[in-house]
Amino acid sequence: MMKIPYFAGLLMGLLLLLGCAEKKDPQTAITSANLKTATAMFDAFNQHDWNKMASFYAADAKFLDPAYGIDWVKKNKTELMANYAAMQKVSPDIKDQISAIFAGDDKVSIQFTSSGTTEGHQWILPISTILTFKDGKIISDATYYDK
Repeated sequence: MMKIPYFAGLLMGLLLLLGCAEKKDPQTAITSANLKTATAMFDAFNQHDWNKMASFYAADAKFLDPAYGIDWVKKNKTELMANYAAMQKVSPDIKDQISAIFAGDDKVSIQFTSSGTTEGHQWILPISTILTFKDGKIISDATYYDK
């Protein structure tokens, strides 16, 4: 007779534990993946691996960047790689250092400092970027800095 109440109590406790277990939110997994992709993209930038860096972007990604003017522009992967290769040619030691990174929903916001040397002069430029993701690829890149 003692076994039935003990078993019922054990079963009730187990059900209670399972009911309170943390539910996995699929959006959290997507946000985490986007954060990892953004960090990997910056790693590729710092390795000057422009092909790998471009692989994180969708084929028809759009960019908002003071270097391109005040409007959004589309860049394909070849144009993107050429742009960064040109930067490297002017500043062979160009690198980015992330100071803050935040992710939510389909966006990742990054504050970072870009630095390098051009014609013997070192430079440092604080930059903020908001990346928008779809299906694991960057579909838009809004970059802000004072040129």
